[in-house]
Amino acid sequence: MTDSGAGRPKDTESEFSPEQAAAAINQELDLIKLVDARLDLEHRHARRVQVEPLSSCLYFYDRIVKAVRSMLTLHDSADYDWLDDGRVLLRVSYEAMLQLQYICSADVAERESRAQFFVDFVCVERVNYIEHLEKQSHDAAKRMLSYSDSESIAVLKCDAKRARERARVAGVKYGRDWYPFATPSALARHLGLGDEYDVHMPILHKATHSTSLGRFLVKAESPNWLFLMALRVVSQAQLLILNCFGPEVSSRTIERLQARAQPVTRIPSPD
Repeated sequence: MTDSGAGRPKDTESEFSPEQAAAAINQELDLIKLVDARLDLEHRHARRVQVEPLSSCLYFYDRIVKAVRSMLTLHDSADYDWLDDGRVLLRVSYEAMLQLQYICSADVAERESRAQFFVDFVCVERVNYIEHLEKQSHDAAKRMLSYSDSESIAVLKCDAKRARERARVAGVKYGRDWYPFATPSALARHLGLGDEYDVHMPILHKATHSTSLGRFLVKAESPNWLFLMALRVVSQAQLLILNCFGPEVSSRTIERLQARAQPVTRIPSPD
């Protein structure tokens, strides 16, 4: 799927229209709903028996699906140029997919370790923010603290203390992110997705920081590219979870997910 013009859509009239691109995702919604229903059962089971790897993975999956569905809502209903918003949502879903893949790419024992560290990192990060607020005197900090009762904060601080101790014993230090790489780009390279990341993420980063590289790349401006990437991210997330946690699905479903999950470096022609 790559060529010498990777990342630069061909200037032809045979590319998908925005309507065809939206249809490419809408045609998969029945499949997504089917997998969602099974994953929902697995998620509730995970909560009941506290299976951390699956719970952590489903957190990322939930984030991905919500972002992509928001893109569809914008495409169907927005009466303004929503493409920068779509790029921000795509960045959210793509970086969540990288973290999901980082957990799922490990063997069972390491998967549990990575998932636990993610849960611990979230807990410690929350407590760090609470303690930051507690040192502030302005009204905004007091208002933020008022959203949680003192008992919940006390429990969270105890959980964070245990998390820090687990990290100390494991010889792990908390950094900016929970995974042991300095940047999402480094994580992508670890996963073998560095080339794909380098092609697409500059456009998404610029939109997130309120400038827009995409405005200067004519065809990358179309919803087509956003939807194709979004479909690849959702399908890859489903495939990772299904392969790791084993809900029974037909081989045809697995094949369809595998086909959809291939890296996207250019927009294909409909033929």
